[in-house]
Amino acid sequence: MNRIPTPTKASLVACEAWRQTVLKAMREQNRSMAWLARASGVERKTIYDWLGGKRVPKLDSAARAFSALGFTELRLSLTDYEEESDGEN
Repeated sequence: MNRIPTPTKASLVACEAWRQTVLKAMREQNRSMAWLARASGVERKTIYDWLGGKRVPKLDSAARAFSALGFTELRLSLTDYEEESDGEN
């Protein structure tokens, strides 16, 4: 039986930043979720789930969506993420 991995706090922070960036670009370009699904090569429900916060896209899928919106590079940054201390220094 395959276990579904639990997203880490860092991946959720990165996903939220991605989601906000995609939504902003879609508004600015007057693009719909259906358009983004076609342009990214994924099902429309997948885009709805990603942008609704129900699912986290894989890196290659996130990059395809960015590319469809005209972004030429994808940078990952965890500058807004502080790793929780485990009590050891």
